[in-house]
Amino acid sequence: MPQILNDPNHRYLSMEADRQLREHFELRMLEENHVPGLLPLTVCDDNGVLTLNYDISGKDTLASLAMNQKLLAPDIRRIILTLKHVISGLAPYLLTPSSILLSLESIYVSPVNLAPCFLYVPGQNSHFPAALSEFLQTLLSHTDHDDYPSVVLAYRLYKESLDHPSALDRLEQILISQESPLVEPGYAEHDSDSPDLPTPADLSASENDPLVSEIREVPLDPVLADPPASAHAPGLFQKLFRRAEEKGNCSSPEDEEKQWIELMGK
Repeated sequence: MPQILNDPNHRYLSMEADRQLREHFELRMLEENHVPGLLPLTVCDDNGVLTLNYDISGKDTLASLAMNQKLLAPDIRRIILTLKHVISGLAPYLLTPSSILLSLESIYVSPVNLAPCFLYVPGQNSHFPAALSEFLQTLLSHTDHDDYPSVVLAYRLYKESLDHPSALDRLEQILISQESPLVEPGYAEHDSDSPDLPTPADLSASENDPLVSEIREVPLDPVLADPPASAHAPGLFQKLFRRAEEKGNCSSPEDEEKQWIELMGK
């Protein structure tokens, strides 16, 4: 069970690990190198007990941030572009994305600039595309549903992760197409041959917009369970989360394309 340790100058997220992990090359890599974007790691080997201590000084979890304020488009862009940047820098250290924990509780942010740092657990072999889609779904549920550009961006990223599970570059293209000032040099560059994508900022948040009406039918904290029956048609998020549980009812590519065009055209 992870716990928080405090000393006069530092604050650590501490967790016990399997003794056999001591010889794992990923652990040695993290111990000997500070990988940008990952929480710094020190290892304590005391009387046969192996403990991983991650430095979280001056940071708080993304879960705490999302609890105090709903996420907006700049927050989502910052998180995903930083994740892409971190993953791009793993290869020189022979590290893989499958050991990055993607959850609100395992991502730490600075309260000053909200820069995220990710938790890398050596030996953790998750299926990264599935973990990314689940994480994007979580971000969607914590997005400010009254902010139209933000909720459309979150939905586009989540849907793209389902349609193209291994294409993180496609998510990056959606983000940089907005020409956000949050995109710093070195994170991503525009591809002159890439088609222009419609941006959430260009979409009108009219009170009579059907998409806005659907979004506002849903509570701010939707759950994955089937929504209760009501006199109104289920909103966008109710349909979306319920769809994740439906197996074998995939729509055709033509239907998906039509839905996408309709959504982007509203």
